[in-house]
Amino acid sequence: MKIRTFSYVAGQGLRNVYKNKLMSVISMGMVAVSLMVFGIFFVILVNINANVNSIKKDYQIQVYCDASLTYNDPLIGEIEKQIKDNPNVESCKKISKEEAFQVLKYEMLKDDSTILDNMSNAFLPISFTVKLKNLSIGVQTANEFESIPNVKRVNYPQKVMEAINATASWIYMGSLLIGGILALAAMFIISNTIRLTVFARKRDINIMKYVGASNAFVRLPFIIEGMVMGILGSAISFLVIGYSYMSIIGTINNQLTTMGIVSLKLLDFTEIAAVMFLCMVGIGAVVGVIGSAISVRKHLEV
Repeated sequence: MKIRTFSYVAGQGLRNVYKNKLMSVISMGMVAVSLMVFGIFFVILVNINANVNSIKKDYQIQVYCDASLTYNDPLIGEIEKQIKDNPNVESCKKISKEEAFQVLKYEMLKDDSTILDNMSNAFLPISFTVKLKNLSIGVQTANEFESIPNVKRVNYPQKVMEAINATASWIYMGSLLIGGILALAAMFIISNTIRLTVFARKRDINIMKYVGASNAFVRLPFIIEGMVMGILGSAISFLVIGYSYMSIIGTINNQLTTMGIVSLKLLDFTEIAAVMFLCMVGIGAVVGVIGSAISVRKHLEV
């Protein structure tokens, strides 16, 4: 198709959107509502994924040595070397008996810390705080640490990590399912809108066919019309979600901090805006094109 011809039919598609203002506004509104729900799930999914990854990144294994070993004991050095030589270890920090005693007394016991006033720290073991590179093999790594001589215990709550991974997977699959259903609904709406436009312009279409207009020449204005409605509807939903998100993010993050949940927070909208806009506009355009193509194919004998 020549550039001049394409420009003409593209212009016709844009004019159709303006001419059929009522149906176009209804279609854009329905697309906006459908993609708004999709956008809400997108925001939820992105924030959950970011927080789960943050938890995984900061998650640590505690390796406890024999309590009889002292800080500078060569056996402690050997344990530390074997931990650091493990290919799945990102970082390793040695915790002395004195540091462990301070944590126990002032961070864990708090108001009951006086019970330790006349006690030494000898009963506490030297330990290592280990951060892993890959948590999917965390159980295997923990078992390797347990096999090191003079390591008495390894603290790795496997069930917690499995629950986190399972929850993230279910949310991801659920969001994809709901998003697909909403996309089909928007496609159906646009398809019906284009069908009404086709019926309204049946006479003009027949004239174009009689004078030799190609199938593409007849179809393309409707395809562009559907694409424009999809893009505009998705842009509207993006603006509404963006404004709403920015209005509540500060309140929610402050509430989480007040509750002492400092490890969780909502992402700043600027961190997700670009990807979210491209996804929503892309989906809106594709839904509009497919919906229009289905309607034109079913209701135009060209």
